[in-house]
Amino acid sequence: MDLGHIPELSEIHTQLQSVRIWDPCAQLQKILDRCSSNNITVAEVALSELQNFMKNNQASLIQNLAAGDAFDPLIGSIQ
Repeated sequence: MDLGHIPELSEIHTQLQSVRIWDPCAQLQKILDRCSSNNITVAEVALSELQNFMKNNQASLIQNLAAGDAFDPLIGSIQ
């Protein structure tokens, strides 16, 4: 979960980001899992993360997952 938008937790967020090394597909899966959370706050933050993920970091990943005759199952999870 992205804690960078909370001023009191931004320093911890930076430290966590430097330690975490995630495969982009695994990161996308974690974000999508949180998007379908029953907790509205968790889902809203996850949707914001998904938007940032798709805009800034992994546009080519999303394009590759959606290319070809058969889409990757992750694409079906994006609602």
